[in-house]
Amino acid sequence: MNCYLKKIRVFISVAVLMAAFFFWGNTVQAVVNYTDNNTEFAKRTKEQVAQKYSQGKNAGNTYEDGKQSTYYKVPASVSSPYYQGVVSDDTLDAMQGMTEFYRWLTGVDGLTQDCVPNESLQYQALDRNFEFNHVISQSSKPADMAQALWDQGFACNHNILAMGYTPQGSITGWMNEGYNLRNGSWDTYGHRYALIRPANVVQQFGFCGNISIGKYTQQSGHPYHEAFSAFPAAGYMPQGLVHANECGWHVDLNSTYLKVTNASGLRVTITNDRTGTGYSRSSAQGTLQFSNPSITFVQPEDAQSNRYYDNYTVQITGLVDVKTNSEATLTYHVKFFDETVYAQTYVAGVNPPGYNELVFYSGAVNDTYLKKAAAALGTYVDIVADSGHVETVCLLYKENI
Repeated sequence: MNCYLKKIRVFISVAVLMAAFFFWGNTVQAVVNYTDNNTEFAKRTKEQVAQKYSQGKNAGNTYEDGKQSTYYKVPASVSSPYYQGVVSDDTLDAMQGMTEFYRWLTGVDGLTQDCVPNESLQYQALDRNFEFNHVISQSSKPADMAQALWDQGFACNHNILAMGYTPQGSITGWMNEGYNLRNGSWDTYGHRYALIRPANVVQQFGFCGNISIGKYTQQSGHPYHEAFSAFPAAGYMPQGLVHANECGWHVDLNSTYLKVTNASGLRVTITNDRTGTGYSRSSAQGTLQFSNPSITFVQPEDAQSNRYYDNYTVQITGLVDVKTNSEATLTYHVKFFDETVYAQTYVAGVNPPGYNELVFYSGAVNDTYLKKAAAALGTYVDIVADSGHVETVCLLYKENI
């Protein structure tokens, strides 16, 4: 009997030790939680993001997005007589300015060299007006184009290509790729990565006819500032810069902090903070792809008129903390806002028309003239910015104000 009791005591002791070991082991291997708290993304204000956006959007003194006459130093021609054109320095500044903005927005260092005219890119852009493809065939040459001119742009010596955008607009177009919600198909993320990968610190651009073109030079030694980088960006994100139907979401991991050892174990959950609706993404569902260091996943499906108006929480599980080799999660927040309310912009028009220019000379700034001006102008004027934002200004004259 005593021997039997001893065996029971020994069994219980071993069980207790095993339980304690299991508990201690799990304590050591606790999940490491990464968040965007105290990151540069969380510290940004709407005003700061809008100011940076304004700097990028308004780069290029004479360039006007949408007005082709401002694009060139020497105009291009995509009909006989063909000519590749020379883009203006301000057009290149505008393209570089938006690139710099997206790099800053996603926590990446800026470019190390300014964009300059690139004749080879102009020739390549000219040829691709007739067949939109990185690699084009000889048969696509217009019959009335000189062979020598065609040959100068025939070779593929570029990285990114876009059709149907303005020069500056193509930068945002390249960022808005990845997954098409309309037909449920994946698209390339390569154009986006070409612009915002930390190593791609030298970039050149060209534009001809209807084609935007770009080329980057890879360099090393420019890591991410935080444990991750994302687009749409963590923190305040301009809603007008995300085309919800085409823009897949992605996260790039900083290999100093996070890694993936089992891609099939990755899970992404996107939650709409207002409605509570959650979207689960995984490779098994066909809604997530992993190519080190990038996790790309299908965007939320609750946009309105191709825009997001809510805030979202993104959580990624199945990660590994590099320092401890423990399981890790990443949680960050995307807060969409109307950038046109805060961004600096040009006045595109005034309604009612006829008051685009109103000048008061120094001798006319007195009560009598101001009363007359107020009576002529009416009570309200709508000022329309080139961003599309409309601001209503009250012009009612009041004495002693």
